[in-house]
Amino acid sequence: MYDISLRIPYKISLVNSVFFISGCCLNSLSYNSFSPVFVAIVFYIWAWLILHLTRLGGIYEHKIFSRVFNVCLFWAGVSAVYSNQLSDIGQLISDAGGFFDTATTSAQGLSIEEIEKIHEGSLAIVLWGMIYDLFALWGFAKARYIGITVNITAVALSSVFGIKIVRELFGEDEYRFRRFILLVSSCGLFWLFASIHLRDGLILLVVTILAWLWIWYLNRWFSVHSLIVISGSNMLAYYLLGYLRAEFAFVPIGMLLAAAFSFVFSRRIGHKKDIYETFLIILVISVKVIVVFFIFYDEVLASLVRGNESYTILSTEGSSKSSLGSIFTNQPPIIRLLTGPFYLLTFPIPLWNGFQLDSAYHLFKSLNVIFLYFTIPLLIVAIKQLLINKGLRSRPVTFLVFILVGFTLSVAISSMETRHWGAFFMPFFILCTVPDLRIDQWRSQHKMYLTLVILCVIFIHSLWFVLKFS
Repeated sequence: MYDISLRIPYKISLVNSVFFISGCCLNSLSYNSFSPVFVAIVFYIWAWLILHLTRLGGIYEHKIFSRVFNVCLFWAGVSAVYSNQLSDIGQLISDAGGFFDTATTSAQGLSIEEIEKIHEGSLAIVLWGMIYDLFALWGFAKARYIGITVNITAVALSSVFGIKIVRELFGEDEYRFRRFILLVSSCGLFWLFASIHLRDGLILLVVTILAWLWIWYLNRWFSVHSLIVISGSNMLAYYLLGYLRAEFAFVPIGMLLAAAFSFVFSRRIGHKKDIYETFLIILVISVKVIVVFFIFYDEVLASLVRGNESYTILSTEGSSKSSLGSIFTNQPPIIRLLTGPFYLLTFPIPLWNGFQLDSAYHLFKSLNVIFLYFTIPLLIVAIKQLLINKGLRSRPVTFLVFILVGFTLSVAISSMETRHWGAFFMPFFILCTVPDLRIDQWRSQHKMYLTLVILCVIFIHSLWFVLKFS
């Protein structure tokens, strides 16, 4: 058990203080007001109380919440400069601008179903609108920093549930807690989710909570109570995600199938009874897959086609300076299934595409791919350890592997939008906590794979130069 007393759970961090002060200065100067600072403090206190009163917050839950909140507040300040001082079209006009305008004006007085007809992501719009109206009662103007602070809080709370998953898998392992905090707080896509007026932070929160509940269930699957909880949670998530991003309504179904497969692949077959039980589980899974396929075939196909058509243009624009980017996005579905994961791990090509002053969105994409270059070796070592050590292949860990692989392929074959893939980064980061780099063998393996990844990056960018100037 962990301490949930109402005392300050840990000493004030110098790193958190630097990010908080920097974030407050950037936001205040950009908006020419102290209101963003006040709103940030209100949300921080509100979320901290929620963590305490619901008993969700232990020491490391508070640590990761504070770290991620303050880091994202800083990057929200950077985004504010792009938006207010550099006229970032990506924030003022496109999706982010549309969400802000709809939440503050055109959606006023409409039901969630009515909003859905004019703008996808109606649940996020309703939530933002309610909070804008609440602060308006207190005399605050409906400025975008309020909605962005909602996103910052959503990403920070998502990290709390990520820590809870790590605890479910490894117990009170401070070594893995610290690595997970470092990974989550350094992720460029999470900075994007938090600091731009998009719905992805809320989607990340729902997906992460659902993953945590599935892990919780897989450790207690024999309980009737846990079965009721996970069944109700899966149904609720189906409707919530459907109102956040239509194609993500199938995420709970995917997690159900991943959980079912995890029962098979984590089993140790030693007797005939085990073989019969495994055969029965495979049969049940097959029936589920067939039923889901026939019930949702038309909706799934429509979502895949719509997603690909909507985001191929965006991905191509993001890689407009890169011949390699368009090569990936313009392939048939079967080719995207094979090459898409590689694209998601390496986009944008070249990595410096986002280092300019016209788009915070592309800045975060470039920062994220650099982050991935240093994270991929951890995942490779983790997979290698899972293949070698059967003891690590528990049912929850196997479930996370299926989630990561399954949803990565789903994004690759549909939108190929790295922002969509980011909703499933928590399983990615949790698997990256598996390797114990204090052991010489795995530390040397990590260095080797890191070297190989860097060499691959150099080769890819050399190929880009050849295509660009040939």
